[in-house]
Amino acid sequence: MQPDLSRWIRPDDGVLWGQACAEPQSLVEALVAQRTAFSGATVFLGINYAGIVRPEHADHLRLTAYCGAGHNRALADAGVLDIHPHPYSRFGALLRARAIRADVVLVQVSPPNARGEYSLGLAAEYLVPALEGCRSVIAEVNDRIPWTHTERLLRDSDFALALRTSREPAPLPYGAPGATELAIARHCAQFICDGATLEFGLGALPDAVLSCLGDRKGLRVHSGALGDGIVDLMQRGVITGTTGGVLLGTRKLFDFAHCNPGLQLRSSDYTHDPRVLAGIERFVAINSAVEVDLT
Repeated sequence: MQPDLSRWIRPDDGVLWGQACAEPQSLVEALVAQRTAFSGATVFLGINYAGIVRPEHADHLRLTAYCGAGHNRALADAGVLDIHPHPYSRFGALLRARAIRADVVLVQVSPPNARGEYSLGLAAEYLVPALEGCRSVIAEVNDRIPWTHTERLLRDSDFALALRTSREPAPLPYGAPGATELAIARHCAQFICDGATLEFGLGALPDAVLSCLGDRKGLRVHSGALGDGIVDLMQRGVITGTTGGVLLGTRKLFDFAHCNPGLQLRSSDYTHDPRVLAGIERFVAINSAVEVDLT
């Protein structure tokens, strides 16, 4: 049975939840099903891999995001998605200033550890500043989510409601790297030296690049997004430390991250802080573009 979210979400509230694999799917399903009860609420989607929110849900919800990734493309094409023109590094400040409103935050969390602490599981990033100022936290406690070392941990007393579920995280919309990604990766790899610190964007390309770095030494990762490709290199000692914001991967990555102190998930205030990035030597950012104008 779905919880009655109208007990905590009011008309004209701002509602925010974890993105991509970190989306609390059962709570979002309940939200769109009950949207008439809090008509006029604004939701902030982030990357939308689950596809639960559809264009027709804009009849009672104002849909916003910072990008058109995943199923957000369909929302944008339908003309029902407002995209914030803000750099990722500003999200914390925007949330505190309520330029992005988060009156109610929906989170997908792991089961608690022996100390009663719930981990944010697959994402910390902008959830951390959102949790600082929200009125209510509604949790989906999913036993398929790893307990990870997230910057913010939660307890039962933090939750207005906790819904217990058991379901796989939202799947990635792309598969393993193909021939094109591997060809690009071989070109990229020549720019990555021993001791470099790596940052990754979305898609299959980051895992392709990592597959070409098995002979490197002393690599580190400081990235918003973390994928399956880090697992083998961390197990082999090629990557010696990893800090990220969100896990975008499969069961391979999630099981590896479970209770692993070598993998830390931090707030976007830290991972994207220009002052932090400026202090990292041999920093290599690997990102892909949708379109490049060479004229």
